[in-house]
Amino acid sequence: MNDEKSGVFKFRFDSGTKTVEERANKKEIQRRLIKSLSEYKVKLVLFAVVTLLYSITFVVFPQKIGDIIDAFASSIIQYLLGLGDGSVFGEIIPYAIPAVMFFVANAVFALLQGYIVSDIITSYSARLRKTVMEKYDTLSVSFIDSSEHGEIISAMTQDVDALNQSLNLILMRFVAPIITFIVIIITQLVTSPIVGVLSIVFCVLGFGLTRLSERKEQKAATKQQSDKGGLYSEAAEFYNGLAVLQNSGKVEERKQSLIEKIRHTTQASEKSQKFSVLQNCISELSVSLCIVFAMVASALMMAEGGFSVGGLQCQFVYIRKLFGSLTDFSMAPGILRTAILSAGRIYDFLDIDDTETDGNELIEETDSAEIIRFRDVTFRYNKESRYILKDVSFGIKRKGITVVSGMTGAGKTTIIKLLLGFYSPQRGTVLFEGKDVSSLKKDDYFSKFNIIVQGSTLFDDTIENNIAYGCENVSFEEIRRAAKLSGADEFIARRQDGYQTVFNSKSPNLSDGEIQLVLLARAFLRKRDILVFDEATSGLDVIAEKRILEALQEIAKESCVIVISHRNSSLSNSCDTINVSDSKVKI
Repeated sequence: MNDEKSGVFKFRFDSGTKTVEERANKKEIQRRLIKSLSEYKVKLVLFAVVTLLYSITFVVFPQKIGDIIDAFASSIIQYLLGLGDGSVFGEIIPYAIPAVMFFVANAVFALLQGYIVSDIITSYSARLRKTVMEKYDTLSVSFIDSSEHGEIISAMTQDVDALNQSLNLILMRFVAPIITFIVIIITQLVTSPIVGVLSIVFCVLGFGLTRLSERKEQKAATKQQSDKGGLYSEAAEFYNGLAVLQNSGKVEERKQSLIEKIRHTTQASEKSQKFSVLQNCISELSVSLCIVFAMVASALMMAEGGFSVGGLQCQFVYIRKLFGSLTDFSMAPGILRTAILSAGRIYDFLDIDDTETDGNELIEETDSAEIIRFRDVTFRYNKESRYILKDVSFGIKRKGITVVSGMTGAGKTTIIKLLLGFYSPQRGTVLFEGKDVSSLKKDDYFSKFNIIVQGSTLFDDTIENNIAYGCENVSFEEIRRAAKLSGADEFIARRQDGYQTVFNSKSPNLSDGEIQLVLLARAFLRKRDILVFDEATSGLDVIAEKRILEALQEIAKESCVIVISHRNSSLSNSCDTINVSDSKVKI
């Protein structure tokens, strides 16, 4: 049995022999897939009705063409017998107009078929992508960190696309042909029971032989791929270890083994190609035999006056369409298998039990001087990694500036991740307002924070809108007051367009220091309880850093400011300092 991985999740499926568990799993996937499509049952019923009308107009149109042929033949015979003038237009027009009408109707129904299917698939695809992204948004940070973000998104995108394409093919090349097939068979049995029975017999025979040949071809193709993989591996091993083989005197022995592998791979490839060609031959042979027998039966009926030339032509069209439908049927198992595989991987992803659970406690304001408390916290990212923090305890005041300093990799950012609830410690507790962070409602909790990290940037919008981002119903006076508090108003006033200056992220027209001041102005305007400033002054000149630190001191009068820094800051002498080094925290 093969394992198929898609990102960090796994779905097991094998088209050969399956265990009871695998068959049950396949049925469960089919059940979930059908249930997910139940929302579109009205459109699916409409699709079936349109397909039925398409099939009816299809079977009527050849009959009208047959009437035209019969009328034409009758006029020519009368002319040859000296009973007419050879003009056929008067005879044909009564049949031609309905034929054109049915032809146009058939084309319209075919167009409607495609439109309905496209509408279903587009809507289903959008809903499925939204569900996948919503699931991704709930995954824990630890789960995402242990996986490749791009790999998960790429795998899910490919599976969603494959599932949508498969559903499209199932509707257009399986469901629609079945309806058309049934309508044609019923029409044949009504108009000519003998030809109808012959069509059924040869269709069953052709389909059975085609499926048998297809299974043989799939088996040979699987063996070919297996042999090819072994051949590539042995060839690489042979040439990479050629020097060793020469010294051991086993070059000829390994060469013969490699030649034998090539022979087996070639035989498997030839066998696969033969069965593939055989499939086409069986299909064409079935059509040809059915047409021959239908011609013989029709000729006998024509001799007895029970059949016409136009009727014979009509049966040929029906037979061709029937066997065209059989070709579509033969593709159904492969299409269905792709749909099951893709849906299974998607459901495996949606069933991942590693999500962020939202707490159930609301945050209540307290009069305590401390807003944050780490109590005997021990943490490491996984079982194989070292402990980043060990039995760490400290508190952070409700108002003022706390500097968390230490060398790169010491655990400064880890403290912030634990504080935000992105991770849970292996031991100990992280408290906010005296409550365990993991028990708090995330939306309510995150609304307490302003976070500015190294590399933060602005939106491609005006400075005014960038400052007001996340705030509703704020006046320009409030925006400007926040900019003055952060020190941003000074450089904004020097700009020609002032607060209407549009930031350009592709070709930045603001310096890094100016961007940080705008972000701090936003923090002043939003008035959150905690501002986290993570390495955001690194790389700035002394003047820009001084302005930012002055703005932080202003914010600290009403809020808790946490500054993450890998170097000593000018704030360190006048603020609480937490030094992080070698899994230890010193207050």
